[in-house]
Amino acid sequence: MKKYFTFSALTLAVYFLHAQINSGKPYSPIIFSNSPIAASLGQYNPTSIDLFSGQPNISFNLFSFSREGYDLSLDLSYNLASIKPDILPTWTGAGWNLNAGGVITRSVNGGVDEVMVGMNGETVPNRYSYYDNFSSLDNDQWDSTTALAQFINNNRSIGGGTRTAYPAPDEFNFNVNGMSGSFYKDHKGKWVIASGDFKDIKIEDELATDFSLYEDGRHAINSKTHKIKRIIYGFTLTDQKGIRYIFGKTPQSIEFSATPYISPADPYNPHFIANSWFLTKVILPSNFEITFNYLRENKALFKMHHTFASMDYKVGNVNAGGQQKITKNPERTFVVYPKDININNIYTIEFLKSTANVAQYNFTGISNTQWNSSFGYDHHFGVDLMAAKQFYKLDKISIKKDSVIEEVSFSYLEDPAKKLFLTGFNRNGQSYQLEYYSTDLPGFNLMKNDHWGYFNNKTYLGTVTPANGLKYSLDQMKNVLPAYKETDPAQLTLGVLKKIIYPTKGSNEFVYEPHEYSKVIDVQNTTPYEFVLESSVNKIAGGLRIKKTITAPGDGQNIVKEYFYTDTGTTTGVSSGILSAKPVHFEEDRNSTAYQYRFADMPVLQDNNTKGKHVVYSKVTERVGGTDLGGTTEYVFSNSDNGFIDKRANTISFMSFGNQATYNNLRHLKYNSLESERGKPLSVTKKDKDGKIVQKTTYKYNDAPARFNSTVRAYDFQDNVYGEPYYHGAFTHLNGMAELIRLSAYNIYSYNPYLSEKQDVYYKDNVASLTETTKYTYGSAQHNQVTKEEFLDGSGVTTTTAFNYAHEKGNQFMILKNMIGIPLETTITKTDAGTSMTSSKEGTVYPASQTEADTKTAGLALPMSILSYNLHTSPISEVQEVSFDKYNAKGNLTQYTPKGGSPVTVIWGYNDTVPIAKIEGAALANISQALIDGIVTASNTDASAGANNDETSFISALDSFRKNSSLSAFQVTTYSYDPLVGLRSLTPPSGVREVYFYDTLNRLKEVKQQQKDDAGNLVYKTVKEYSYNYKQ
Repeated sequence: MKKYFTFSALTLAVYFLHAQINSGKPYSPIIFSNSPIAASLGQYNPTSIDLFSGQPNISFNLFSFSREGYDLSLDLSYNLASIKPDILPTWTGAGWNLNAGGVITRSVNGGVDEVMVGMNGETVPNRYSYYDNFSSLDNDQWDSTTALAQFINNNRSIGGGTRTAYPAPDEFNFNVNGMSGSFYKDHKGKWVIASGDFKDIKIEDELATDFSLYEDGRHAINSKTHKIKRIIYGFTLTDQKGIRYIFGKTPQSIEFSATPYISPADPYNPHFIANSWFLTKVILPSNFEITFNYLRENKALFKMHHTFASMDYKVGNVNAGGQQKITKNPERTFVVYPKDININNIYTIEFLKSTANVAQYNFTGISNTQWNSSFGYDHHFGVDLMAAKQFYKLDKISIKKDSVIEEVSFSYLEDPAKKLFLTGFNRNGQSYQLEYYSTDLPGFNLMKNDHWGYFNNKTYLGTVTPANGLKYSLDQMKNVLPAYKETDPAQLTLGVLKKIIYPTKGSNEFVYEPHEYSKVIDVQNTTPYEFVLESSVNKIAGGLRIKKTITAPGDGQNIVKEYFYTDTGTTTGVSSGILSAKPVHFEEDRNSTAYQYRFADMPVLQDNNTKGKHVVYSKVTERVGGTDLGGTTEYVFSNSDNGFIDKRANTISFMSFGNQATYNNLRHLKYNSLESERGKPLSVTKKDKDGKIVQKTTYKYNDAPARFNSTVRAYDFQDNVYGEPYYHGAFTHLNGMAELIRLSAYNIYSYNPYLSEKQDVYYKDNVASLTETTKYTYGSAQHNQVTKEEFLDGSGVTTTTAFNYAHEKGNQFMILKNMIGIPLETTITKTDAGTSMTSSKEGTVYPASQTEADTKTAGLALPMSILSYNLHTSPISEVQEVSFDKYNAKGNLTQYTPKGGSPVTVIWGYNDTVPIAKIEGAALANISQALIDGIVTASNTDASAGANNDETSFISALDSFRKNSSLSAFQVTTYSYDPLVGLRSLTPPSGVREVYFYDTLNRLKEVKQQQKDDAGNLVYKTVKEYSYNYKQ
């Protein structure tokens, strides 16, 4: 559970009105709460499991603030799959990541979309920019064999024609406010969300030219300012509620990476790439703003990549060249760190970091010449870098309002010979402890990893003697070296989280086992070269999955959950795991005159992953033990073996040594991925402890053939030249050159794989006794919201709920603001025995223009009223259930009028964040402004104090307000709060005050009410108490 602060629960009611209408509740705004929402950070929180991949979802919520459908959530999460020797720990330690706002990251496809070049007197700087040349794909023949042949002829390395832009859009991945996905610029120049949820997000970009990136080179002679001719400066994403998320658009919020210099040097510096844009601002429909500030490190973070390859090339069975070596490539990134978050100039969240005393990269072997030629450094840069501490750790998060209100501090294992490990954190005196199986996770670049990068403590280097003098033989490359890349299960738990101990002394323990699979995705070796599944006995793959979780709540009764990934739901049986691709270390290509073969330490892997996972499971069974509940739950997921395997590219073209290696070449090329359709539950079957079925739920999804017409077009182009190197002056040439070219034209799908039907079947004594079915219709071509829900109950009655949004109602004001996911009209119809009757119809009215908004809703796109419809009159008549009469400049509702009633005035305090008074029967205009200002000013003063401060002065001001003679004819309720904790007191018109007390974790502990004792004195007596013992 997350900790939601009280003002988030008491926020403006109109944002909850839709849910309120559908559930048939009263129409009055939900502005006030009779009791606070209890915080839950310190409460025991069982960990969920991503069963499709076998990965635990381990996460701590450190802070949450909610308003108008936006949740600012600081979460500390753990990624089991990231525990690899060559993955750099974050500033919260190996495996851990702090999610603090949001980010857009880029995956480059071919070339950088917005790149501009200026070397060699280039007269068309944007010649190679997809951003300016996307229209090359905007024709019906874009994927024809003729088009592919023309592209090859223009862009091949040997004898190519006029070179063109690489027609492949970069992928931009976003993650914010619980929304995640990716988007691309399509062949029309439009930003398009790839297949998945959140299809109604509007995307706008902003470019910057001549961007200055300063680099501190650790010495004056190496420090410089790089001018980058053009970058994407940032994005604005607007969701279907009209919330705007701004990424980047400030210099410090953009993360850059840089490849080595191009020779000759390019004055436009195209090798500097903007690769991440961090969330800098959230603007809510009420104009409430949250601002995120960052610090970008001017000292580049250098990573070192070690790779090994051995290659031979022959012409006419005569050796024509070859080489074998370890390549050491440094890579630099200008890392961005969060600095602070400003919540509408009310609260500030600050992040404090320091240098971590942990193992660093070893840059031995990179000469000063290489540092200079690759990055332009001088003055023994490598020596300076070796002496530096590159890595940071997050020490503290402070939440402030004038002074510190709350604080989270982090503790680590720091060892110069090891990586950084988070050992715990402390919040307001409450300690969370973390235990690991071992903190001896090996260092960087040992080259003792398996196919997928997990440590296996094996290496052929120094172990296998090259048979051909200094080089490995063909037989060694093909049959000996790959064995050294196999997974060693004994090494997989190094550095892995074992246990979480909570302040309550309850704990979660995680037991793992290696991934296992019985099927692997491969490519047909004959036409039409489709993807196929090869079956095998159960085999182990790199990485771990959850085998068992042990929950110890602290009350002596442990809860054990076991997971089985087989067709039988037991430890025996065939694994339901599917491996995304065969790891290929050895490749060869030949014809009658030429023969090329190579071994690479980093394998070729078809990119048939799902959600970044190389092993996923079609069937998983969860068994609960240690309680009286018992029983199992069986999950079946959509996967490559039940109808959701990827599709080959539209067209493929090769120019190789004779096209005899088509099978090998296909492994390298991109294709039409169905990733968005995999990993969805197809069925969930619950059984009791005796094995009898209790309930079975099945799911169906969008399977319309026309969905594959929604695409982004792209090419995947690869070009390699082989030959015998010889030197000619300062340049290296190749004798006997041969060229290997691969090209595919493929689709990136952009449809919505929505849920279309859900069916629940309930059983009694293992026999189906009741069936309920819900169908979902997405019937608009203008948006991706559900337009109809049909629920068929067990008695044969169908309840249909139809939704109309801004497009259906013709509200252009809302459409322009992308507020296209808010239902404006809801109609419920019941059908029984073929007879239909509309049972209810309700709606919410928004301004239809900016002029109307300026007049009625403080210029904002906020509701004006809620309507119901009298279905028993002819014609049907509208009834205004509540009108929202006035808003203030912050978008807070200050006056509303219920149907047939008198106006209700709401006074907002604590810097306009929460209501402090409700006056029933009075219009805002009839209340003295001086009277209002008095309690507002007193509340702002109280807001500056910490929790559990002396509220006597503010309570006195509220009491004076309630008792003011000008309000004697009205019903007055007043409220006080503790900032970032919750409601502290509530005084109704009767004057009988309730007060609320919280524990050190800010959870509601006790409610007391003002009463008179036997002597007639006012005292506070406890009327409610709360405890937080864990229950399964």
